Amino acid sequence: MGCLEGHLPIILGGDVKEFAWEVTNKCNLRCKHCYLNDVGSEPENALSKEEGLALLEEMAKLGPKDVMVVFEGGEPILCPYIYDYIEYASRLGMRPVMTSNGTLIDLEVARKLKQAGLVGISISIDGATQEVNDGIRGVGSYKKALEGLKACKEVGIHWNIAFVVNKYNVDQVPAIIELAKKLSKRSPNDPITSPPGVFLFHYIPLGNGAKNMPDAELSKEEYLGLLDYIFKYKVQHEGRLWIRPECMPQYWPFIIEEYEVEFEQDFTADMIRMCQAGIRHCCVTVTGEVTPCPYVRTSAGNVRDGGFLKIWRDAELFKKLRNPRSFLREPCRSCKYLEVCGGCRGRAEAHFGDCFEKDPSCPITPKP
Repeated sequence: MGCLEGHLPIILGGDVKEFAWEVTNKCNLRCKHCYLNDVGSEPENALSKEEGLALLEEMAKLGPKDVMVVFEGGEPILCPYIYDYIEYASRLGMRPVMTSNGTLIDLEVARKLKQAGLVGISISIDGATQEVNDGIRGVGSYKKALEGLKACKEVGIHWNIAFVVNKYNVDQVPAIIELAKKLSKRSPNDPITSPPGVFLFHYIPLGNGAKNMPDAELSKEEYLGLLDYIFKYKVQHEGRLWIRPECMPQYWPFIIEEYEVEFEQDFTADMIRMCQAGIRHCCVTVTGEVTPCPYVRTSAGNVRDGGFLKIWRDAELFKKLRNPRSFLREPCRSCKYLEVCGGCRGRAEAHFGDCFEKDPSCPITPKP
């Protein structure tokens, strides 16, 4: 799941809403770390095309310019209505983007995505080398993902790499950034004007990942090292390539504690404060369940029961997430960094079965 530079401003004072929509469970890969349990087959009660178009209409009522819809899966290219959905979202004034494994994208597919109105795509690559990536995502996926990324670049779709950081590839973070820099070199006629980047997702053991890679989460020491690397890279290389830490709400507390940086001093130009699950972000599953984010699978309701807007505005689950001082468990509730962190709600649910619990990965001990 992620947002694309140039299409989503900093949440500070803004009201941009990002909605992830799992348009299909079908997928041509079987990645070891996938957060879904049932990827591959489509449930009988999946939303119909008509229900999907109606969902987009409801999302747009929140103010289309303030809505980014992220088409996810499974593999969204396998959704038979994906081009219709992208075109309709664009026509409604929203910003349609996509996450994809990239392996099914050639120039023809990329052109169709561009013509439909897709403004950005996040291609999943989980290793800077074929050996590491294919060990996680499957044989042949590295080469095909790069081909898909290059096709998107050629037709002018803004791209980034989505990299899920775990124990098996954390040492490749600098190399994946170098790969992105190499791929981002522009020709004189390159239609993309803003720099691409890398989304670094902090691995959460969910779904198939919990079965196949239960012990692949970073240690607290590895996590601190990653946060330190990200901050130093941003300070030293701002503007050439941007890096966005995902599912790492402790980024700001870390740099405030470690480097005494003022929160208002924005070194990052693309950072969102606090975990936004259920606050300005939610996920709609292929069957219409509305959850706080793709990694929090507790449902706030189904769009077939009263519609999306009612759930977004009135669901008890979302109301509680929007009032963290009252409903989060300790130590998150009383932490002085709650407003800039809040802990990862997906990680809390993965470990404790309750998205209001503490984030067990938190490595921060606030100074008095």
